[in-house]
Amino acid sequence: MFEISIDKKYIVSDIGTSDGTQVKYYLDNYWYKTDRYGGEGLAESIATIIEKNSSLKAEEYVCYEQGFVNGEKACRSLHFLKGKDESFVSFYRLYSNVYGENLAEVTSSMKPEERVEYVLKFIKEYTELDVRRYLANTFAIDRIMINEDRHFNNLGVIMGKDEFRVAPIFDNGKALLVGNYSYSRYDTIQEKVKKVIARPFSGSHEWQYEYFKDYCDIEFDKSAILKELRKLERTSEVEIAIYQVETNL
Repeated sequence: MFEISIDKKYIVSDIGTSDGTQVKYYLDNYWYKTDRYGGEGLAESIATIIEKNSSLKAEEYVCYEQGFVNGEKACRSLHFLKGKDESFVSFYRLYSNVYGENLAEVTSSMKPEERVEYVLKFIKEYTELDVRRYLANTFAIDRIMINEDRHFNNLGVIMGKDEFRVAPIFDNGKALLVGNYSYSRYDTIQEKVKKVIARPFSGSHEWQYEYFKDYCDIEFDKSAILKELRKLERTSEVEIAIYQVETNL
C-alpha cells in the first residue's frame, strides 16, 4: 500500500464521464490511476494476485499496487515498455492507423466467430504475430475477474525498432462488478455474476474462454490464490473474487 502526493503537472489524462473522473499520472516510471468508481485499485490488485499465482511469466502481465494519490484511492504500475524505441499500439489504434476506421464499429455486425477471425487475420497481416495464445490467456483471467472493459484499446502489441511483440495483460479495474449498477444489493453473488457483459468478441466470458481454450496454457495455483484473497478485507469485490476462483478453477 502506497501513499503519495503528485503535482497536477504530472497528469497525463483527465477523463470525465457521467460517473465521475479518472485521473492518470506518470511519475518516476510509474503510472498512477485514481479510482473512478471506488474499487478499480482493489480489482487491479486482485488480478495481480491471480496472475502472480499462475504460470504466466512476470513480463506477461502488469503488476498493480493499491494506494492513495493526493488522498484519493488509486493504484499504480511500472511502465512496461523497455525503452524509448518501443511504443504500445492497441488493436483499436493499429486498425485506425491502417484503415482510418473504428475496429469495434466495423466488427459490431459480425457474428462472434467472424469477429474473432477478422481481428486475428488483421493483426497477423500487419504485425506478423499470432495473438491466439495472448488472447486465450487474457480471457482466462477475464473469465475469473469478470472484466467488463476488455475493449480493443485494452488489447495490443508493442512496436519495437524492428518487430512487434504482444503486450502484457493490463487494465483489470472495471471487473468484479466495479462500476456495474445493473444488479440489486439483494441479489446473490450468482445472480450478480449473471448480469456481467464481456467484451470485445462476445457478451459471454465463457464463450470467449471456450473459443480460445485450445491455445490457453495458463495454469493457476488455486489454493495459493484463495489463501491470499482470504487475507484481504471482505469487501464485495473480494467476496466475488473468492466465489469466481472457487467456481472456475
